[in-house]
Amino acid sequence: MDLKAGYDRNIGETLSDDIRTPLGGTPYAGFSIPLVQGFAIDERRKTLSQALIFETIAETEKTKVLNKLIFNATKSFLDWSLAYKQLELQKGFFDQATTRFLAIKNRFSIEDLAAVDTLEASINKDERLLQLRAAEIDFTNQGIVLSTYLWDKNNQILELKKDIIPNENSLKTIDNETYLNLLETAKNKHPEILKIKFKNDQLNIEERFRKEFLKPKIDLSATALLATGNDIIPKYRNPLNNYKLNIDLVVPILARKEKGKINQVKIKILQNNLELDNIRRNIENDVTIAFNEIQNSQSQIQIQQNVIKNQELLFQSELKKYKLGESTIFMLNSRESKLIQQSIKLEFLKNKFEKAKAILMFSVGQGTNN
Repeated sequence: MDLKAGYDRNIGETLSDDIRTPLGGTPYAGFSIPLVQGFAIDERRKTLSQALIFETIAETEKTKVLNKLIFNATKSFLDWSLAYKQLELQKGFFDQATTRFLAIKNRFSIEDLAAVDTLEASINKDERLLQLRAAEIDFTNQGIVLSTYLWDKNNQILELKKDIIPNENSLKTIDNETYLNLLETAKNKHPEILKIKFKNDQLNIEERFRKEFLKPKIDLSATALLATGNDIIPKYRNPLNNYKLNIDLVVPILARKEKGKINQVKIKILQNNLELDNIRRNIENDVTIAFNEIQNSQSQIQIQQNVIKNQELLFQSELKKYKLGESTIFMLNSRESKLIQQSIKLEFLKNKFEKAKAILMFSVGQGTNN
């Protein structure tokens, strides 16, 4: 319903009494109602409905940005955690190399070992020290990167304290049932998918609005004429005569412009649906790839743990042979180097496994499970 108000002023010597108004004009107030075209939806209701949907689209954009932020923060945390694990490993191996060097040096002092063994142990200790210093720098730098995602209630960036260490990763896996549930969630609730759906809702409103112009336009309007007290025509004082009732009728014949607008909207809806199918397929592929990566990483971790177990047995066996004089410090260091490499590789695989879980949750559009 449209409300309207105003006044008419028709005066003059040549005007008939039928159209002449009182001396001061005739104020009026009334309303107009569309009976067919514009009854279900009009420009204002269309704009309001689309604006409400646009607000929802903005929320999906916010969710997408937050998911990306959480994902990047999770990757930084995992890199920092990996750097800490490597640092701890290097500390342990450096301590072992230092202890072995001192033991060999004491045996050399009593002429139980040759000088070349002392030199070999010293070189090995220095190499471990270099690796330890590199691990310390990497851990410090990863902590600086992680500090980017730390802030207080006043939005001031916080620095990661040196005495803070990462918690132990649980290596909790994702089973097939959970994967299927996440896949279903991704197909229906991913921010990118919701965004396209909401845009389609806006286009459906636009199409509905455009179809209104194909209907005949029938508007009913009623206007009450208000008395001013300065009537010059007696019949204006009769309240039963102080109104106007109008019916406007417009029937579109070809409506080419309106049909063209409708076709434009339908094409946009078709484009959105094609884009929706493409986005959904890409999201499904990303989720499946991430899940496969989790499964593969879990299998690799189990294999690598067996490799380290066997490598540890070889090292201990070589150590016994060395103590019995049946091996050399070179062979002992070689066995230990392989054990170090395999231990570091295991931590990389664990980090890869946790990152695959983060990628899975990001692909679902739900942030992360950590």
